[in-house]
Amino acid sequence: MAQEIACLCRFLPPCQRHALPSRSASRSARQIGRQIGNPSATAATDFPMRMLHTSDWHLGQLLCDHSRDDEHKAFLDWLAAFAGKVQADALLLAGDVFDSMAPSSLARRRFFEFLAALERTGCRQAVIIGGNHDSPSVLNAPAEYERAHGVWVAGEKPAALDEELVWLNNREGEPCALLCAVPYLRDADVRVQGLADDPRKREDELRQGVAAHYLQLAQLAQARLQEAGLDLPVLAMGHFYAMDAKRFSSETRLDRGTLGAVPVDRLAEAFDYAALGHLHSAQSVGCFKHVRYPGSPLPMSFDEQRPKEIVVLDAAEGGARFGEADLKDFSFAHEGCRLLAEGRLRMARVRIPCFRPVVEAAGTAAEAVAKVEEIFRTLPRALVKVSVQGGAADAYARIQALAEAHAGDPERPIVLQFVDEAKRERFLAREEEPCPDLASLAPRDVFRMRMADEGLEEALQARLLARFDEACEALRLDGGLEADAGADGQTAARTAARADAGGGQ
Repeated sequence: MAQEIACLCRFLPPCQRHALPSRSASRSARQIGRQIGNPSATAATDFPMRMLHTSDWHLGQLLCDHSRDDEHKAFLDWLAAFAGKVQADALLLAGDVFDSMAPSSLARRRFFEFLAALERTGCRQAVIIGGNHDSPSVLNAPAEYERAHGVWVAGEKPAALDEELVWLNNREGEPCALLCAVPYLRDADVRVQGLADDPRKREDELRQGVAAHYLQLAQLAQARLQEAGLDLPVLAMGHFYAMDAKRFSSETRLDRGTLGAVPVDRLAEAFDYAALGHLHSAQSVGCFKHVRYPGSPLPMSFDEQRPKEIVVLDAAEGGARFGEADLKDFSFAHEGCRLLAEGRLRMARVRIPCFRPVVEAAGTAAEAVAKVEEIFRTLPRALVKVSVQGGAADAYARIQALAEAHAGDPERPIVLQFVDEAKRERFLAREEEPCPDLASLAPRDVFRMRMADEGLEEALQARLLARFDEACEALRLDGGLEADAGADGQTAARTAARADAGGGQ
């Protein structure tokens, strides 16, 4: 913790969250500088503030028990450098900062090191909400200290509604947007009296409760803007699964134990932009371009093969609106970003570099081995999953030999997972069958079932079964195992015969 505090001690002066802001009458030198080299820019399309939207860092995550700290550090270093390059004013982190509710000291250190690096870029504000993977107490523990240095953190739903409103200010302290920052809402946060007895209706009422919370915040935000006499964009930031959003196969049970898919059509009308977190695939929700998930910066599983990205947002001056012509003003277009204009905000989707390939080699034994050999030739430091359909033992031996041949190379790919698809299919088929009562099975039966699950050849099964019988006999002779007639009587008969022979010697 001492090192974490040391990182934060250098953070810049506090942001004002509740005090009513004031607008500067003159355009700042930084705003003028942004217009240099763009003669087509006009006062109606000034962009006094730039924000970065990211989510689902999952610091501390293990992929098949393999640490991903080097990838996370590379991403955080890149993000801090990018924030400085584009002169970002604020960072919006939409939940799942950590992968576990009890993050390691290394994961926490990476987080605070990033905040210190962000400070050095001149970015004065970071707004961070808790996700379903985050511990509210872990995030909230240094919250007051962080808030005094420009970092607003909410690990859980605050007691008062207006505590979820955050003024987003540029580097000159001018308010440029009002953000409704909502941490991950659990059932208890939106539970109301009189919920329906029907589970399906009950779940629907809870989902509507989440949407209603955001709409209530939108109304409160508009009231605060009217009190301040300002015409600014209103943003929402939340962590939930939105209806019509797409999921990876690894996320198919993402809504289990949660509120399920939340409708966003009314939220899309209420907010100029919704910065969402929870899903790992970068995407807009339905037809709403301004309701967006940036996705996780790293692939969280082997089926996540789509490119990763962050979102850059520019706020328009006052009540101005951006048009398609204004997209040309982005100074980092050479990054290969995709540009979108939406009302008083304009967006750029910027691809995150691939810091370590995560790939899958699948097919027959020969095909899988060939793909792994190609990966070793062309993809240094790749993390690999191998899925083999047939001949798994031979494929495993050849891949193991390949890995051992490159054992001294620090840039070698690492095979993290080996899946025998035939064995997996047999297991799934067995899962669908009625499960026998273990008490009705003899040890010999259990051992035979286990060998069948492994897909061993019949000759090998016979040899192993004979060894198993001998081991059982030895245990019975020592008094450690009772004779069991449930194993077809064969083992018990052999045990008795050997005991008689031993007594006659």
